[in-house]
Amino acid sequence: MDYQASIATIKALAHGIDAYADALQRAPAFDADAHAAFLTRNKLIHWLEPALDDARVRRMLSASFLQQAAESAPARRQRTERLLSDCLELRATFEREAVDCLFLKGLCFGQRFHGGIHRRHQQDVDVLVRSRDLPRALAIFEQLGYAKDAGRIGEGAVRRSMHRGESEVDVHWNLRRRARRRVDEEQLWNARLRFPLAGQTFETLGDEHALMFLLLAMCGDLRRGACPVRCFLDLYLILRAQGDALDWEGFLARRHAESLDKPCVNVLAVFVSVWRVGAEFPGLRRALERRLAMVQIRDTAEALAIVQRPRDNPENPVWFQRAYPYDAFGDWARRLTLDLPRTLSRLSPSQSFQWPVD
Repeated sequence: MDYQASIATIKALAHGIDAYADALQRAPAFDADAHAAFLTRNKLIHWLEPALDDARVRRMLSASFLQQAAESAPARRQRTERLLSDCLELRATFEREAVDCLFLKGLCFGQRFHGGIHRRHQQDVDVLVRSRDLPRALAIFEQLGYAKDAGRIGEGAVRRSMHRGESEVDVHWNLRRRARRRVDEEQLWNARLRFPLAGQTFETLGDEHALMFLLLAMCGDLRRGACPVRCFLDLYLILRAQGDALDWEGFLARRHAESLDKPCVNVLAVFVSVWRVGAEFPGLRRALERRLAMVQIRDTAEALAIVQRPRDNPENPVWFQRAYPYDAFGDWARRLTLDLPRTLSRLSPSQSFQWPVD
C-alpha cells in the first residue's frame, strides 16, 4: 500500500465513516499492518478514532492496531484535556493582566476544522502575543510557574518555548522568522476572530493569516524533511471549510505584496500533486495555473520525493531555497551559480510542472 493510497483513505474520512470504509476497500494492495504503521507514524489515530467502532472499518484493520488504539485512548484524551486546561488558564490570566493573546493551531484547528478537540494530535499550546507585549507575556508565564527552555534565541527568532512539568507552550510574537519584516503585525490583530471552546470565547488568527501561517510553517518543515501528514490534513480541512468563499487571486496577490507568494504557491503545488485535489478546489488550481513559473516541482513524483524524504536529507533544503528565496538578488545569484544546471533545465517547456490526473 503506497503513500498516496494511504493519503486517499485519510482524505476520505473527511467525508464520513462510510467514505473511509469504502476507500479502505478500494485501496490497491491494501495492507492492514502497513496502514497501521502509517497512521501511528503520522499520529493520525485521533483523526481516525470515530471510525474505530464501525464494523466495516474494524474488519479491514488489524487486531493489534485496534487493541493499541483502545489501550492508548485514555492517555490521548487525558493529554488533550490537560492542554485544554492549560489554554483556559492562559486565557484567564492574560485577560486579567490585560495582555492580548491569540491561540494558534492545536485545539483551535481541532475545534474549528477537525470536528472536535480530541480529533487532532497536539503536543503543546501555541499562543501569539504582540511584539511590544513580549516582556510582559514572558513575565506572566514565569508567574504561572513556566520556565524558558534552555538554548540561545537567535536575533531573528519569533518564538520562545516555555515548559512547566508536562505542559509546554510556544510563545510567538510574529508568524515566521523570514516573514517577520514582511507581515504587518497590526493586520494580524485587526483580522483576528473568535471561536467558542469549553464554554469560553477564544481568539485566533483570521482565516487568511491562519492559512498563510500554516503554508509558511509547512514550507519550513518540508525543508527539514519533517512535515507530517497531519499538517496536510489541516490544510485540506481548512480549504474544505472555506469552500468557494476563498478568493485565491486576492490571497496570493496580498502574499505577493509581502514577498511571500512563492513559498505559498509551492506548498500548495506539492499539496495538489500529492493529495490530488485539483478537481475538488478548482479555484486553487486556476490560481496555480497562472503562476506556473513559480512552481519548483516538475510533477507528482518530485512532490512525493519531497514529502517522503527522511529528516535532514540534503536535497530538501535545495528545493526550499528555490521555493522560499530570502530575497530576489540572492535567489538569482544562487540560480546562476550553485543551481545553474537546474536553472537551465527549467527553461525547457518539457520540464515545466505537470498537473496530476485527479
